[in-house]
Amino acid sequence: MREAVGDDMEIAFDVHTRLDLPDTLWLCNELEPCLLFFVEDPLRCENTHSYRTLRQRTSAPLAAGEQFISKWEFRQLIEEDLIDYARIDVCIVGGLTEARKIAGWCETHYIKLATHNPLGPFSTAACLHLNMASPLVGVQEQARKPGTQLPDVFPEQVEWKDGWLLPPERSGLGVTLDREAARANPMRERRHRQLQKPDGSVANRWPPGCGVQPGRACWPCKQENIARAWPGPGLFAPFRCSQCCFRLDLWTHCELSHAGGANWSRA
Repeated sequence: MREAVGDDMEIAFDVHTRLDLPDTLWLCNELEPCLLFFVEDPLRCENTHSYRTLRQRTSAPLAAGEQFISKWEFRQLIEEDLIDYARIDVCIVGGLTEARKIAGWCETHYIKLATHNPLGPFSTAACLHLNMASPLVGVQEQARKPGTQLPDVFPEQVEWKDGWLLPPERSGLGVTLDREAARANPMRERRHRQLQKPDGSVANRWPPGCGVQPGRACWPCKQENIARAWPGPGLFAPFRCSQCCFRLDLWTHCELSHAGGANWSRA
C-alpha cells in the first residue's frame, strides 16, 4: 500500500484492540518500514500497563484512547509518554469540558489529538471545536462527509472543502436540528459485526486455524464464500472471497481491495 500511494499519503493502521502483546510487537515491528501515521489501539484498553513493553520495543507511532470515559483512564498513557496520539471521543469521555482537560494534559507531553469520530453531525462539530482550541492536532476521524448524513434532520452542518473541515460561522456548535424531521426518522438499532468462533461463542478475535467465518457474506458479491486465503504467523491470517477475491483482513477489521474504509479529515 505504501508503494501504491507514495510517501505523501498518511496511512493509519487500526488493530482495534484485537491482539495480545506478542503479536502486537511482531506487527508493529513489521510495519515500521511503512512509516505509518500511527498504529491505532494495538492493545486492549483495559490494560494500559502493557503499553510500557510495547513502547520500549517498537518505534511505530501509537494511538489509543477511544474507549476511555474520563481523564483518569488516560492518565498512565499520558504521564508515561506511552502514546503519540490521543484518540479522544468527545461523546464518550464526558463532553468538551473533560476533553479540553485531556487535550491540555496531552500538550504538556507533546501528544497530538486524533479525535475519534465515527458518529454524526453533532460529534463532528464538537470534535472540530476541540481541535480548533488545541495547539497539537494530528487528525480528526471523519467516517462520512459532512452534509451527506441525514441532511433533512441536520439541514446545517459543518462545511467540508478539499478534505478540510471549515470553522462554522453559526452560533453554538454550528449545527442545526429540524425536530420534525427527527421525529420522522426514529432511531433504529444497528448491530455491529461480531466475531464468533466455530462453536458459536463470541470472540474478540479469531483463533488460529479457523477456516470459514460462519454467517458472514462477502460485501461486494453477497456470497458466503469468505475463507482463509493463506496461513499467517500467529493470528495474522487474511481471508479472501472465493467468488470475487474480496480480501478481508480480520486482524484489523479493515476491508481492502474494492471496499472503502473510513475517511480522515484535517481540521
